[in-house]
Amino acid sequence: MQPPRDFSPPVKPLILLTGLALGLALGLGAVVWRAHGLRFRTIPSAGFIESITSSRAGLSHARSSLSPGQRTATDSALTVPPPVIPQPLPPQAVWPPLADRVDGPDFIDVPADHWIYPVLADLANHQLISGFPDGSFQPDAPMTRAELAAQLVRLYQWPDRATAQPYSDVSQRHWAHNDIEKAVQMGFLSGYPDQTFRPDLAVSRIQVIVALATGLNLKSNQNPEVRLKPYQDHQQVPRWAQLPLVAALEANLLTSAPQTSQLAPHRLASRAEVVAMLHRALIHTGSLSPASVQPLPEAR
Repeated sequence: MQPPRDFSPPVKPLILLTGLALGLALGLGAVVWRAHGLRFRTIPSAGFIESITSSRAGLSHARSSLSPGQRTATDSALTVPPPVIPQPLPPQAVWPPLADRVDGPDFIDVPADHWIYPVLADLANHQLISGFPDGSFQPDAPMTRAELAAQLVRLYQWPDRATAQPYSDVSQRHWAHNDIEKAVQMGFLSGYPDQTFRPDLAVSRIQVIVALATGLNLKSNQNPEVRLKPYQDHQQVPRWAQLPLVAALEANLLTSAPQTSQLAPHRLASRAEVVAMLHRALIHTGSLSPASVQPLPEAR
């Protein structure tokens, strides 16, 4: 007689099934746990947000309480400095300072009530003007080209911009030879096409104006025909002198003619007029203070 059959499943397959079920359960749990962890990390709590906001507010308040010198470079906006434009050597770098008390120019023919007296006093206190050996200044006499060269060299120490040419009428023994040569080198004056300088020739107002505008390198963007039209004698201005004249007007270098509605370009410039324009040129370049003298009449 055979024993009855055992229909219970084998032990080994049961163990495998149990292990497989346990592994699936553990894997599913890990996935669920990771999802919850990411959610809690990416969504901060309300208390955490409030603490960050409070910290930032405190930091801003601390920075605003600092003085400008205590703030760091990151607290201020980046600033770009303006470009530096080279400028010629200022004449005041080699001039004596303005005296506390302004003495008179001590010219025998310039009384204290003369209109040029304050200008001469200012220049005399800076040791920038001199008269004739007899103690006169001759303010109403015309100024020659040689005298103008001497005054320009005394007032300005610009770098050389041109080459001086030998002139047939200016020998090395001429009293203004060195001044003429230096004035030409600085770009203020030039000779004539026939290789002469004509040192004893009296200068006109327009010649003085062009000399200053050229030597100081004055520029203007205005239309000369429009700018000069208000003057009654604007048609007397040569075309080659119109742009320098407009630039000189913008720089306030002109004195009245004496009528403010006229330029009088071809009238001979008196020594007083030339000195007044030279003085205004020094103020324009910052070499002298405009408050040192009373304002003079100007062309409008």
